[in-house]
Amino acid sequence: LRWAIEKIPGTFNAFQQDADEATTRVTEAVLPSLFTLDSRGRPHRNPDYLLSAEVTGREPRQVVVYRINPKAVWTDGRPITPADFIAQWKALSGADPSYRPAGNDGYRQIQKVERGSTRGEVKVTFSRPFADWRMLFTPLYPKSATGTAEAFNEDTRGRLPATAGPFRMAAVDRRGSDRFVLLVRNSRWWGKRAVLDRIVLTQVPHGRRVAALRANAVDVAAIEPAASAVRTAASVPGFTVRKGFDAAFTQLTL
Repeated sequence: LRWAIEKIPGTFNAFQQDADEATTRVTEAVLPSLFTLDSRGRPHRNPDYLLSAEVTGREPRQVVVYRINPKAVWTDGRPITPADFIAQWKALSGADPSYRPAGNDGYRQIQKVERGSTRGEVKVTFSRPFADWRMLFTPLYPKSATGTAEAFNEDTRGRLPATAGPFRMAAVDRRGSDRFVLLVRNSRWWGKRAVLDRIVLTQVPHGRRVAALRANAVDVAAIEPAASAVRTAASVPGFTVRKGFDAAFTQLTL
């Protein structure tokens, strides 16, 4: 699937200030999302990564316990463990000024993150109640990406040391005539097999997308919802126009 994006991400770290929509496209495909949203915006536990996640205490502190799916592994073969949660919390908590996240809301409310009663259990204790705890640790990065300030601030801009999604990053071309990020099936993926063999996120500015669709250079592109543009794109043989979740855009698919 060739999917048009505005530009190649300047970073693959979703927690940096210059992360953008293309960053999100990549991280949603290659990194753990502990909770996903349904059509009404309600969060649901992702069983590919979590066997359970629940509030186990409220007094004197709110405590949330996550049980990691034992099948969940990073592409380097290492299991997802509490150490990944601990490293991400430390990077985003604001306690260490050498880390430069875009924000730390939620993480700064955490008093401590530790291993629970088993290797696959994560115990998160909050300093004060935090109702939106399900939004935390998504995406989840490996400790190799968050364990040091250099890795978090610099290394994750150009690459990810390990991933754990249905896809993995195979190539990034920032300088060629056809700039793209290539995602391919993750051979270590333990969940339901991805339908697509590969996703090519191709740099196509908004003003060139109708022409790219007409030339069969991309398969999916979000375009400005001007009636003339939609009519033009809809005339391409083999394409259908359908409303996306965002009313500001129209999504075209083969």
